[in-house]
Amino acid sequence: MRSSNEYVDPLWTRREGIRPRLLTSGVSHEQINLVHREILELLSVESCRLADIAILCCDKKSCASYKGILIGHGLRAVLHTDRDFDILEEQIKIMTIHSAKGLEFPVVFLMGLTEGTLPRARREAGQDEEEAQLEIERDRMLCYVGMTRAADLLYLVTVGGREARFVRELAGKIEA
Repeated sequence: MRSSNEYVDPLWTRREGIRPRLLTSGVSHEQINLVHREILELLSVESCRLADIAILCCDKKSCASYKGILIGHGLRAVLHTDRDFDILEEQIKIMTIHSAKGLEFPVVFLMGLTEGTLPRARREAGQDEEEAQLEIERDRMLCYVGMTRAADLLYLVTVGGREARFVRELAGKIEA
């Protein structure tokens, strides 16, 4: 079996990568400012390039807002839906978690990990507990998809006191 080209040493399947880093802001609109500062720090120590960075959001509106703010701070950024989007171009890629499926980036900032954003507040009138739990599990899978887009560095971005249950579930496995 070991001589097969398809054999994978079990040691490699059990290795752990770098722990995710938690970025916590005081209020929702400050999250992108934390990310901006962290990106500048990464660039200053030359641990990555702009082309290595992806910012993953829950919705298109947040993506557009973050792009505008980063460009306003002098960073090159592009939305996944922009006509000039090129995954290899020297610019920050901003996209929804859904649109990032199947892609991988060296550095990922997973935005909006707050209760009401991810997981979304969707408890509708007439929705039973089982349906509500199913919605949370769908959001948990979406969060997992976002987390697994990071090859080297993963940043989980939240608001203090409103952290998503998914962040709390990772207690002890995150670098603050």
